[in-house]
Amino acid sequence: MQGTARLAGQTAGAIVMTLLFTASTVEVAPRIGLGIAAALTLAAGVVSVMRARPFASKQREAISSIHPEGQWAA
Repeated sequence: MQGTARLAGQTAGAIVMTLLFTASTVEVAPRIGLGIAAALTLAAGVVSVMRARPFASKQREAISSIHPEGQWAA
C-alpha cells in the first residue's frame, strides 16, 4: 500500500511538473513546482499531527485507567 501511494505521488508530481513546464518558462517552473511541493508537504504534516493527537490521548486514558493518579507505580 505504501508503494502504491509513493508511485501515485511520483506520477502526480511528474504530471504537475509537465504542466508547469508547458504553461510557464523554464526559469520559473521549478520554483513554482517547489512551492507547490512545500505547500503539499505542509498540508500532509498538519493532517498527520491532527491524526496523531487522538491516538496520544487514548494512550493517556489507558495509562490513567491503570494508574488513576497519573503516575507510574513506584
